[in-house]
Amino acid sequence: MPRRLDDNTEHQLGEFLAAQSQVVSRQQMLALGISDAVIRARLSSQLWQDGYPGTYVAHNGPVSYVSRVWAAVLYAGDGAVASFTTSAYLHGLMTMAPGDVHVTVPSGRRVAKQRGLVVHLSNRVYEQAELFSSPPRTTVEETALD
Repeated sequence: MPRRLDDNTEHQLGEFLAAQSQVVSRQQMLALGISDAVIRARLSSQLWQDGYPGTYVAHNGPVSYVSRVWAAVLYAGDGAVASFTTSAYLHGLMTMAPGDVHVTVPSGRRVAKQRGLVVHLSNRVYEQAELFSSPPRTTVEETALD
């Protein structure tokens, strides 16, 4: 494996992972100065696994539904929020996790189809979202209307 990360970088990476249910995006890692070689090494050693394109799960065990949601939100990009049944589950309105992950993105955005991911478009994402929830999601009121 390429050289070990310095303590500060390892700490910052750990903060992302703790806040995002053990999921991090390639973009976030590159912003921390972590190289593609380090990412590839963690994947090839099977310490980590791929989430949606450009996202990584920092363990090799079963991926929780909330980790899948984080991977979907990070994959879908800026302004993406969990929505529909996914948001209902996160708000505690459903007791069982839905199969697919639903996210809503700003209507000008196009997100490539992925297995298990349903993307909705809205020109009101910022009005109907709790962007500071973890993971970001539509409000409970908007979710109930979905």
